[in-house]
Amino acid sequence: MVIFMTASSGVLEVYDLKLTVVTPFFVGDGIELDKRSYLYNRSRKSVSMIDLERLFKLIVNKRLTDAYEAFMLGGGKDLYEFLRYNRVPEQAINDLILYSVDAENAIVIDKYGKPKPQNIHTFIRDAYGNPYVPGSSVKGALRTIILQKLILDDKNRPDMDTNDKHFSKDFDKALSSRYINTLKLHKEQTNPLNSIMRGIRISDSKPLSNSDLTLSKKIDVHTDGSDKDIPVVRETLKPHSELQFKLTLDQGLLKNQITPDYILDAVNRYADYYYDTYIMKFKKAYDEADIDYNDCLIFGGGSGFFTKSLLYPYFGEERALKITSELMKRNYKNGKHYLDQKQGISPRTLKYTKFRQKLLPLGVCKIEIK
Repeated sequence: MVIFMTASSGVLEVYDLKLTVVTPFFVGDGIELDKRSYLYNRSRKSVSMIDLERLFKLIVNKRLTDAYEAFMLGGGKDLYEFLRYNRVPEQAINDLILYSVDAENAIVIDKYGKPKPQNIHTFIRDAYGNPYVPGSSVKGALRTIILQKLILDDKNRPDMDTNDKHFSKDFDKALSSRYINTLKLHKEQTNPLNSIMRGIRISDSKPLSNSDLTLSKKIDVHTDGSDKDIPVVRETLKPHSELQFKLTLDQGLLKNQITPDYILDAVNRYADYYYDTYIMKFKKAYDEADIDYNDCLIFGGGSGFFTKSLLYPYFGEERALKITSELMKRNYKNGKHYLDQKQGISPRTLKYTKFRQKLLPLGVCKIEIK
């Protein structure tokens, strides 16, 4: 820890925050590549991202413009098949490659038993093209776990009206006003200037390398332990990847109410609640790995509704089940969410993936603060 004194707000405490990826972790950049935009090597079970400018030059030089246009309009071959079909040498194909990632865990098998390339949601990158994790993503996760701790410690929670059609949005605003917006720096309590989260700053992570990435397919695990492949593939950080951040606590705003020990306690309270209230409602799948959730954040893209919602800790399991199932029925009309209350949990699927042939939840990261 490093301590700075400031004239305006008092004490700034600066810590090293490390996240170690326990299960595949995803933060997207909003880009989705289809099978005509990358190279899928079946024999190596790998996917290679390519330099599109080099590809276009190759297409022109090989006089494949018309064939390429037909390929892009059609729905058959993937890019590697197209290039080999048109007798592009292997070395020329290799010259297009920027980097390659393992795709063994992301292969979706079609009804004929053949691998079927899917669209790929790519990982966020910095200005130099390196994968990284924004500090805002971690801060959002900390906001959730701190809010949950404050809710669980509040023995006099008011009863909230759940009839409004914009309930989920109003609910978050109400939680912020009651638990987070406590600084009294603005006359309107809902104003973000009053948020204690202003006292928590997290840098972006140090850049990672492409070797830290793998591909992960989405798998839904149901309450009976059965699982189903979903045709969504993400570029994710591999387990054991390490993310380094700087955490700054402005105690002039926080008044020593939020410290590293407070954050770690909130992390474990959240992980225990998540496991006991949600994970335990599902039978374990036969190839599911054992995960130690101690000192772990659960967040990131694809980690699921439960990791981002505070309905259960606020309303309790019985009422939150009813509220959540109604929200699910309204927003996902084909999801058979009328079954949620009967099965005792909503949503009724865990968001998993596979790594080295083991089923793993998405987005579990061990946290350390020094």
